[in-house]
Amino acid sequence: MIRSMNGSKERTSPDTRVLSLTLPESEWRNLLEVEPEPIAWLREQIRERLDDREAGAMPRATSSRPTDACGQLS
Repeated sequence: MIRSMNGSKERTSPDTRVLSLTLPESEWRNLLEVEPEPIAWLREQIRERLDDREAGAMPRATSSRPTDACGQLS
């Protein structure tokens, strides 16, 4: 069971995945300023991407900045 940011508990199952994202404190605070519910926002971004894929849409570019082998912006 996982506790979300708003305190609710979510059940996990063998076919559920948990994502972990490390952000510097300054980036976290900046994100909270523009997205008061960042977890809900991230879920919506994932769902939109999957819906686009199912509809046959071309993937949207997420960033024009280069990333390293681990997906970190360089």
